[in-house]
Parts: sequence; structure tokens; C-alpha cells
Amino acid sequence: MQSCHLARNRDGHLFVGHVPVRHVLEYLADPPRGARGLSVPAMPVGTPGMEQGDQFDPYSVMLLTDGEPEVFAKVATAKEQEV
Repeated sequence: MQSCHLARNRDGHLFVGHVPVRHVLEYLADPPRGARGLSVPAMPVGTPGMEQGDQFDPYSVMLLTDGEPEVFAKVATAKEQEV
């Protein structure tokens, strides 16, 4: 679940990697029980900050918990990242 960036809000929730604002806001509006944050592992092409023209690699936003990570959202197109 590692990536190049790490942020923590004042409540201790972690956001790792190039997590789209759309999903950060969705998470913060109603954090799932037992959740610790979100991660976009590695640096998929097309994620916020990793744009390469119209290239895009679909990816999953992962929910970090005390157990195994779970898929929070699947992002299949760049449009799905927009707020």
C-alpha cells in the first residue's frame, strides 16, 4: 500500500499516494468503521499528478484498515476522478 506521498488529517486518517480529491471527500464525509485511510499504491499513469496526455491506467483506491486492505473505489477512466 506504499506510495510516494503521505498525508494525515487531524483525526489521524491517512492518505497515501495519488488519491483523488473526490475519494478523499467521500471518505471524510463518512469514514467506514475501522478504517484508517485510503491508498493508491505505486503511481498509476493518469492519477492526479501523474498525467501523461490522454494515457490512463485503471486502478483501485484501497481502504486501509487494521486488517487486509479492501477496495474502496475502482477508477476505470480519468473522468471518474473528477469532483
